[in-house]
Amino acid sequence: MKATVKTNHGKANEEVFTFDVPTFDGSEKQIEFATDIFVKVITGLCEMVTGKMDNEKVKAQYDMIIAKLSTQTSAKFWIDNNGDNFQNIFKSI
Repeated sequence: MKATVKTNHGKANEEVFTFDVPTFDGSEKQIEFATDIFVKVITGLCEMVTGKMDNEKVKAQYDMIIAKLSTQTSAKFWIDNNGDNFQNIFKSI
């Protein structure tokens, strides 16, 4: 599944980010919740890099963070870490 996030809605520096959402393991309800949490976490990352994606170093770090966060496919993990920012979650993977 792909997700799309728009940052800075309607402003001159509006950007659109599209990324893959991993397939989570868990009950149907857990998977839905984990998906929402994952998208929320990635949205925070997208907002942080808005206007900076033309910098190769920033782009490479963004790609690496997305790839690492996507390796965690346990819905329980995402639910347990709900409310954390991507930096804290990244460190715990």
